[in-house]
Amino acid sequence: MNTRLHFENLTNLIFAFLALLFLLFSYGFYLENSVEEDTGEDEVIDVSSISKIENNESIQLGMRLFKNNCASCHSKNMKADLTGPALKGVLDRWENKEGLYAWIRNSQAFLATGDKYANALFLEWGNEMTAFPNLKDEEIEAILNYIEIQSR
Repeated sequence: MNTRLHFENLTNLIFAFLALLFLLFSYGFYLENSVEEDTGEDEVIDVSSISKIENNESIQLGMRLFKNNCASCHSKNMKADLTGPALKGVLDRWENKEGLYAWIRNSQAFLATGDKYANALFLEWGNEMTAFPNLKDEEIEAILNYIEIQSR
């Protein structure tokens, strides 16, 4: 009987080990297929058919600024949530650009204005957005243009 208990314990241990291996493999497969690898190269964006955007330099600037400031919290496909919300349609969700620009520069200071959308956004996500007080209007505009193009 003692040998039988030992064998059952060993069998359970092997089964648990195999289940753990399966979970680790599945998680690795999920990560491999869900996270785009950063090659270090900037994406080339075809802007020839986009009439709203004046020049490719603005889009390239927006892409670099997004990558350096926004990509750690916002999905680069603009359609998926990460630490922060998906950015597709961000301009449509804000009542005015001035409020959005103020939010980007300092979300905590903008919350103090009592803006309903900003406060609802903060409550929904439960974390404060990183402040970017040094971004100029032209840079924020470039980021928003890049977001619009990427979310199509």
